[in-house]
Parts: sequence; structure tokens; C-alpha cells
Amino acid sequence: IVRISLAGALIFAWLMVSFFIYSGLQGREATLLLAFENDGEGRKFQGEVIDDMTVLDALVTSSEAGQIAIQYSLDNNNRVNIVSLDGYNKASSEKQMVFYVNKKRVDEGDINVMKIKPGDTIKVRLE
Repeated sequence: IVRISLAGALIFAWLMVSFFIYSGLQGREATLLLAFENDGEGRKFQGEVIDDMTVLDALVTSSEAGQIAIQYSLDNNNRVNIVSLDGYNKASSEKQMVFYVNKKRVDEGDINVMKIKPGDTIKVRLE
């Protein structure tokens, strides 16, 4: 005969729900790598991808979570201009910020229209 207390049953139920929630999120994440230092390795973030999410959305979401600082503007043609990102400042840097999604270069001006999907890797480098 197995006796399960109410507390034990609640803990078990919580663990099962947590497992299913976690399992459901696995495979729905993208990775953001700010590779500004350490020979192309840098700060790494992972987060859930939502419908119609763009590279810019991923940067802004990370910023809102307090993980990175970003300043950007949109020109009259709806193209993005990154002013600063995680300590990088365009006005004072000799290097250009370059975006890659799954090793494919993406123009900075287009990061607000470049959609991402689960499993994607966004890499931002200074070149």
C-alpha cells in the first residue's frame, strides 16, 4: 500500500507540470551571441522565439530583461541604425557591427525585418 500525502501529491504535480512546460519550450529557443571580445566568443543569451520575431525584437527583448543595453533608430525608409549595443558605440568605434543569422550575414538596416525561428543563432561581431 502506497500512501501519498497531500503535500507529496502537490509537489509531484508541480514537478510534472514544470517538466511539461520546460519540455514544451525546449526547441522553441534562439541563441543570441554578442561576440565583441574573447576572439569571437562573448555574451550568450537564449530565449523563446515568438511568431514573427525579428533579430531586432530579440535584441530589444534581451535589453528589456536587463541583460544588454541598446540604442537604435529607424530612418525614413524603416531601416535600423544601431547607435550603441552592450558597450559598443558606433560613433567612437573604428569597427563596424556585423549581424549574422545562422552564419549568413544580415545587413544592420534589415534586422527589423529579418525573421528568426526556433533553433536560430544570431551572432553580432565587430569587424
